[in-house]
Amino acid sequence: WALILLDLRFTVGKLNKYGDPERGSLLGADVLLPLLRREFGDDLPIVVLSSTSRDEMNQRIRELGALDFIQRVPGAGAPPEQSRKALKEALYQHGLMPDFTGNVVGKSLPILKMLRLARRGGRSARTILLEGETGTGKGLLAKYIHLVSDRSDGPFEIFNAAQRTAELQADELFGHWQGAFTDARTDSPGIWERAQGGTLFIDEVADLDEGVQLRLMQPIEERRVRRLGHPPKGKANEIDVDVRVVLATNRSLDDMKSMKKDFLNRISAFVVNVPALRERREDIPALIDSMAARLAPGWNGRILPDAMKALVRYDWRGGNVRELRNVLERAITNNPGQDITARDLKLAASGV
Repeated sequence: WALILLDLRFTVGKLNKYGDPERGSLLGADVLLPLLRREFGDDLPIVVLSSTSRDEMNQRIRELGALDFIQRVPGAGAPPEQSRKALKEALYQHGLMPDFTGNVVGKSLPILKMLRLARRGGRSARTILLEGETGTGKGLLAKYIHLVSDRSDGPFEIFNAAQRTAELQADELFGHWQGAFTDARTDSPGIWERAQGGTLFIDEVADLDEGVQLRLMQPIEERRVRRLGHPPKGKANEIDVDVRVVLATNRSLDDMKSMKKDFLNRISAFVVNVPALRERREDIPALIDSMAARLAPGWNGRILPDAMKALVRYDWRGGNVRELRNVLERAITNNPGQDITARDLKLAASGV
């Protein structure tokens, strides 16, 4: 279920003419919430619905394990749109729903919980850190966060810190004023400024130079950027930017000890963990369908049952979704117009 909407109080059994149960019992959140929580733990999102005031009941239902409380719109003439808006908001904040933007494929519980957390971050967090192994799709999740946020009409800018010198990292991020260095013949805005009103995605943040980390602390904390060099007369030294920042790393926070502690504290307030492919094996058939449609639009072959079984069982520790795509592309290319068998996949025996 995407969401359980549970009445606060309701009667099981036959009612008499006064609306009281002739036989049966009075049930509701007090009885069912503890039962549901024992059965499903925290994986099942539950929102309680009642005409009782929120102020009166919210604390109680939260203690029982509900995620939210919707108060029914009072009065027979109240517009139904008001109730629909409240339910829509509850679904957005708490529901386990697949990606409707088409960026993230999968309906496994780890993916649905990840998307829910990402939607919450996209609603209010200024800085979001995505943590996950290589090839898990952190860039696609960053795009999803942008598209479901109120910044979707703004730019989505991508910066990858890997394999760049400290000077190139700083220039691309912050920009420069004319004369800042030998080849700086004109003023040039950095990627922070180009992302104004939208989202800046900084990939492989662990590869940032220490000096660049220090320079990044001010824009992350205050949303103010300083270009390299000195501004001309009449120009401000600091430029205000309105940007949501999404950063990504393939290392765990415990493994990022090389990073400045102050910088790490600034970027890790809201962390979204991206599950490895082996943690969501049930998504592999849907991923394969999506990949095959993009990699070989005219291919009319099939992934035979022995091949699908091997793909689902494989450990995928080398590259996750990216590795799966490479294996599939190689198999389709080497077997044009043919069904794919387990032998065609050429999977390493140690990975099964």
